[in-house]
Amino acid sequence: MDDVYFTKILNWYHENFTENVFTSNDRRPIRYALQKNSGGKGTVIVVSGRTEFLEKYIELCWDFRHTGLSLCLYDHYGQGKSGRMLDDPQKGHIEDFNTYLEDLHNLLTAHVIRKFSPPFFLITHSMGSTIGTQFAFEYPELVHGLILVSPMFQINTGRFLPPLVVETIISALCFLGGKNSYVPGGGPFRPDLPFENNVLTSDKRRFELNQALMRNGPDIALGSPTVGWLKQAYLAMRHSRLRARQLKCPLLLLQGVNDIVVGSSEMNQFCSAAKHCQMISYPEARHELLMEQDVIRSQVLSDIVEFIQSIWIEHEGNHYNEHRYA
Repeated sequence: MDDVYFTKILNWYHENFTENVFTSNDRRPIRYALQKNSGGKGTVIVVSGRTEFLEKYIELCWDFRHTGLSLCLYDHYGQGKSGRMLDDPQKGHIEDFNTYLEDLHNLLTAHVIRKFSPPFFLITHSMGSTIGTQFAFEYPELVHGLILVSPMFQINTGRFLPPLVVETIISALCFLGGKNSYVPGGGPFRPDLPFENNVLTSDKRRFELNQALMRNGPDIALGSPTVGWLKQAYLAMRHSRLRARQLKCPLLLLQGVNDIVVGSSEMNQFCSAAKHCQMISYPEARHELLMEQDVIRSQVLSDIVEFIQSIWIEHEGNHYNEHRYA
């Protein structure tokens, strides 16, 4: 994706979306963007991953422009242009993962549902999948379909440092008062991060574009997580895995075969435990499936649209029958 193409997409976005800020619980400012006109064939809310910002998913909205879907993007608290929690805005921090759920609930009930029609779909990525899964547990009436893209149900810590050991270390650091510190080895956003050997995507242009967006907009850039964030993440991931059987909505779980950021075995176990889960794997794909090369990304988009359309058709059929036999 070159600069001219992205400029075209960006201009389209500004013509067709309205950005705003709402105040969530505890006066948290949350930035969001809504499509100006309703598509009429269901609504998609993109629940992004850690460090991400809504500009990163403008291309996804562009790709969905002819689907009839209504679209919503937003920045999590502590990310993008939403409010930050700590004095150092580079630190990715949260006191409780339920904060993310509260913000998503407020966004849907106060803004999305008032403007757009069901069925409602969450397209979630990585950390966003942990949030989306827990949201579907708590508010099943608001989620008619859940798309989990490289879901964070376990963080890959390598063969020599099992997650349980990491979690124990993190808990000890929090106990010693270090919850607001960067995780060991972490630091601020690296504007010079090279494409070579990155674990996120094999698409160089999309990788470099996202790096450029953060370099040119330092208010959206985010560094490593804090010790406190990681502790809360472990709690949320365990909670999601243990409650997989309770999910009522249809699930589509998408994983990259070459993803070394999050654990694949936990994804497999989660999908096996859930009642209505379909899983698709993509050879050669890394962690960020929606930022991958076109040959991979096009298939990912096709699979997502097919999943959404199948639920929309079923929803419309049920809606028709309700009126027919009323």
